[in-house]
Amino acid sequence: MLILVRIVLGFLGFVTSWFISYWIYFAGYDLAGSPFLGRGVPFLLGIGVAIFILAATEHLQHGLLSSIVLGAVALGGIGFVAGFFGPMILDPGASQGPLLSLLMTGQGGFVLGGPLGALWWWIRQRRAAA
Repeated sequence: MLILVRIVLGFLGFVTSWFISYWIYFAGYDLAGSPFLGRGVPFLLGIGVAIFILAATEHLQHGLLSSIVLGAVALGGIGFVAGFFGPMILDPGASQGPLLSLLMTGQGGFVLGGPLGALWWWIRQRRAAA
């Protein structure tokens, strides 16, 4: 698999797992006495997920189904991150930033990524046959 795609997927895995573990598990607790628990554990979890993704995609089979799943997950993750952080960067006062990613761009990227992954597989098969 292309190293750039693996790096992007690893980064998306890191950001997503860090964000979810921080805000769901650690944000509601008073961690003034232990800053490592509040910030360090989610960061280490994100690093672990990124390393797992990089290792798991090193010898990925290039079949139709794996291309569809990879395209859907990659484009869905990119859409989710762009829809989540984009409105916060462009208009910090708006409160609809997370809703855009949860309701629109994440699912849209997932739905469009599947057919694009299949198209990528089909083009790669035609090049290999020629």
